[in-house]
Amino acid sequence: MLKGKSLCTVFMLIVAITGFIVTSAISQEWITFDGVTTTATEPGIEVQESNISRVEFEVAVYGMSVEVVEHEGSTYQRLNIPEYLWSEQVGAPEVPVIRALVAIPECADIILEVTTTDSTMRDNFKVYPVPELVDDESSDGFLKERFTLNTDLYAANAFYPGKKAEVLTTGYIRDQRIAQVAVYPVQFNPVSDLIRAYFHFQVQLSFTSPSGTLLKNVGPFEKICRSNIINYE
Repeated sequence: MLKGKSLCTVFMLIVAITGFIVTSAISQEWITFDGVTTTATEPGIEVQESNISRVEFEVAVYGMSVEVVEHEGSTYQRLNIPEYLWSEQVGAPEVPVIRALVAIPECADIILEVTTTDSTMRDNFKVYPVPELVDDESSDGFLKERFTLNTDLYAANAFYPGKKAEVLTTGYIRDQRIAQVAVYPVQFNPVSDLIRAYFHFQVQLSFTSPSGTLLKNVGPFEKICRSNIINYE
């Protein structure tokens, strides 16, 4: 099951239309995580259990595209996982993020558990930082990227972002409650220049004191929910 990519695709089209200007690339290549997938392939998301008590799903990440860029004489890599976007903290390492919308019931709390079973390490990486987007004064209504590097984060001998997954937000589409879950398949240590890439995640959301039903009638928004919420069937 591959859901949730439609919103990312729309966002990426908006980025292209509004004219975000990126650093010039020197080269680009596909790096496989599983040792088998040799061409650019989007991740797979498969729901294994979905009820009022818990939702469990599997994420398979097959690899990433690496774009080599230069800034003021320094060489960096920009990482991309097909159909998904990146972390958003300006100045922090720009790592790919897999975001999934999950239908959840009304509940007192959400407990997230994540396990990873496969990973690979890569060395000699210097991941490009998340740029600041600023007005491009030479054009009307366009934006450009301003190189911004958080020196504290890049001096830390630790893998960023550190966490493997988190619940970013909760909200509603009409009566349907949803959670946005972020999975972080790539971790970067800026001191050792190491990348740790996870390519198999098992994610479980458990609900404290759930009530009502898991799936709600959303009327004219049903098609949107079926296309973008991984467990809305």
